[in-house]
Amino acid sequence: IVWALHKGMWFEEMINNRNKSVVRDMKWSPDGKRICIAYDDGQVLVGNVDGNRLWGKSYNARISNIEWSPDGRLLLFGTNEVNSNFLSHFMR
Repeated sequence: IVWALHKGMWFEEMINNRNKSVVRDMKWSPDGKRICIAYDDGQVLVGNVDGNRLWGKSYNARISNIEWSPDGRLLLFGTNEVNSNFLSHFMR
């Protein structure tokens, strides 16, 4: 669950309800408006602070690291497998 403080009160902003796998990494976009979550089973999700899913994809790899490009348009996913990094494009 991602919580946000608004006017002195905490509110749920995004809930992780995927009980099928373990979260391996998560990173906020540079502007702080989107979050990317990578799961052990290769599923990658992008959501916004309103809790809406914006994008998702399943890879045949165990994602171990996520990194946003400085402009927030590209995501780099790393794995623990040798020579197995890949880039995925996300449109705003």
